[in-house]
Amino acid sequence: MHDLLEDPTHVYDHIGRTTLSVLTSLLYGLRITKDGPLHPKTYFRSVKLLNEGLDPGAHPPVDSFWPRQYVPQQWAYWKR
Repeated sequence: MHDLLEDPTHVYDHIGRTTLSVLTSLLYGLRITKDGPLHPKTYFRSVKLLNEGLDPGAHPPVDSFWPRQYVPQQWAYWKR
């Protein structure tokens, strides 16, 4: 609450840091402070990259279905 009153322009950052701090303190006993070694932006960036990587269709299952490697490049969008 103090951070929201001191710097109301970065509301999203404060709420994200507070939420992450509550979760990490409950699960691991670690608090996330403004100047601490754990950065919420790094966490949220890694979660975004993980979600993009796990998105259906992001990586076609070429390895799991071996005949797909013989599809011509003009028909295979994953080879481009």
